[in-house]
Amino acid sequence: MAYELEVTTPTSEKTQLGLAPPVGSVAGYGEEPIGGVYSFTATGHDITDRHIARLHPKIRESISTFIRGCLSDSAIQKTIYINESVRSASAHDALKKAGKTTTEYKESHHSTGTGFKIILPATSPDYEYMTTSLADPTISAGNQIIWGLIGEKAIANNLYWGGTTGWNYAHFEFRDCSTRPGALKYHTRSKKYIDADGWFELYCQPA
Repeated sequence: MAYELEVTTPTSEKTQLGLAPPVGSVAGYGEEPIGGVYSFTATGHDITDRHIARLHPKIRESISTFIRGCLSDSAIQKTIYINESVRSASAHDALKKAGKTTTEYKESHHSTGTGFKIILPATSPDYEYMTTSLADPTISAGNQIIWGLIGEKAIANNLYWGGTTGWNYAHFEFRDCSTRPGALKYHTRSKKYIDADGWFELYCQPA
């Protein structure tokens, strides 16, 4: 299942003129395209671009580059797109109750605008939450190869791929200077470093 964007009226006093973050999140405001143009390079897929616009502004271009690289790679031959970015506390709680995640909300990169999920169509009826991907009989050997190619591109763009350890092929996140999981550090940082759009500071930003 995918979650709809929680749309609010653009707030003119914010520099990005974007959408408010979901309730409970420490993400800042998103970005609204000006004259149909985003500050990052658009992927050409509306929902993907809207999700990228909700993520931390310092990683948007890197994520766009990652997605566009996948779309232009003939070896992948799949139309991938982002179907989830910033998540509200209530949506996360619902996933926990359904057994889809064991991560606490403050440890989830979906609570900070530094994590997202992609759809690789026709791989599995539950492709968004493949927590046991390597053992999942619905994931063919061919699709595992494609996921590997996608993961390589993510890593090349300074993103962490959940499939690295077979945990969740569809999940990607930016871990700042650390290789350790968990986004609690961003919650802590959000109390000290806030820009005009409500975003915390990132260290070791993507090149």
